[in-house]
Amino acid sequence: MSTLPDTLPEPLKNVRALVFDLFGTCLDWHTPLLSALQTARPEVSEDDWSTFALAWRTAFLVQAITEGRKNTFRPIKELYLDGLSDLLKGGAGKPGEIASKWTGEQRESAVAVWNRMIPFKDTVAGVDLLRQKLTVIGLSNGSAPALVPMCKSAGLAFDLLLTSDLIGTYKPSPKMYATAITALGLKPEEVAMVAAHEWDLGAAREE
Repeated sequence: MSTLPDTLPEPLKNVRALVFDLFGTCLDWHTPLLSALQTARPEVSEDDWSTFALAWRTAFLVQAITEGRKNTFRPIKELYLDGLSDLLKGGAGKPGEIASKWTGEQRESAVAVWNRMIPFKDTVAGVDLLRQKLTVIGLSNGSAPALVPMCKSAGLAFDLLLTSDLIGTYKPSPKMYATAITALGLKPEEVAMVAAHEWDLGAAREE
């Protein structure tokens, strides 16, 4: 079994807890979504569906970041649906032509695929390794009803999982990061944010 070194790297010497983003950092949303889209309509190329999936993700992020900057909250399903609607207004090529004809039920089924994210190959072992010396929590724009079973089935054992529906807004709202620090009972300088997105890291740094 791997172990952490007795002495952590200099930037982490005073850090006692790590706060992980989930979507795109710990969890792979792209592979399950692409697989579902391709299975449903295999006549569309993988590249086209991949481009569509990435554009949908961006449209969702615009919705979530807008809510976070206003420190407001709407259920995440609404953000996915509104993001999809915004994406389709721009056309989105052949995939967009298909998606524009989806019924309300089909759109909700597509949104449900976002609840099937899987951990990246090194995520579970990495979190377990870090928990040997540090408190490791998740801070996500996702919802608890979706993320708790996802993490449980994947064996992703955070010490605490904080989500947008529990806090009542979305990142990059300062409330998200402040809640994590408060829940940990630590000073800001004792907590480090781990994310694959510069906007997330920048907002955490300001807090």
